[in-house]
Amino acid sequence: MSLSPAAELAWHLAAGEAFALRHPLIEPEHMIIGICSIERAILLNAERAEMTDRTRQDILSEHDAVDAALAPLGLDSTRLGQRVGEALS
Repeated sequence: MSLSPAAELAWHLAAGEAFALRHPLIEPEHMIIGICSIERAILLNAERAEMTDRTRQDILSEHDAVDAALAPLGLDSTRLGQRVGEALS
């Protein structure tokens, strides 16, 4: 099974979060943090040569879809990721 570029990035971010918190497994909470961190990760790594502009745009588009899904619930992806991270700490 192949993941979209955004899902792959979210998975790597989740793995990094689990590692940083010394958790032996990637839990759903880590995935929430990974998904909510996609935009920040892309913006911080804008100069990465291995990522094309098209891939970057596709990832940001998927992130926008997440934000659109959260908005009717009164949730913001950045704040949600922070809250979940605080709960795990």
